[in-house]
Amino acid sequence: MELRYHAADCGVKAEAVALCDGSRLGTSWTLATGDIVDITAIGEQLGLMFWRDETGLLSHNLRAAVLDPSGRVQKIFTGNTWTSDELVAELVKAMRGK
Repeated sequence: MELRYHAADCGVKAEAVALCDGSRLGTSWTLATGDIVDITAIGEQLGLMFWRDETGLLSHNLRAAVLDPSGRVQKIFTGNTWTSDELVAELVKAMRGK
C-alpha cells in the first residue's frame, strides 16, 4: 500500500483532481491510496475512521503516526491539538529506538 490517496476508488474523482493538482492541499501532503480493504485495515490499526457525510463527501478523523526504523508504531497523535515540538520529540525518540 502506498501512502497516497486515490479518490477515484471512493467515487470522488473531482476531489481527486483538486487534491492531486495541489490547488487545495499544496505540495507537502502524502495521502493514502490502495485497495479500500488495505486502507481500512491500516486505518483501523491507527484508530483512523472515514465515512461519507450527509452531503456524500468523504470525511475522517485525524491521526498522525510516528514509526520507528523497524516500522513499529512509536506514537499515534489524535486530533489536531499536538504541536510540531511534540512531533519532533517523538521522531527523535523513534530514531533512537526509545
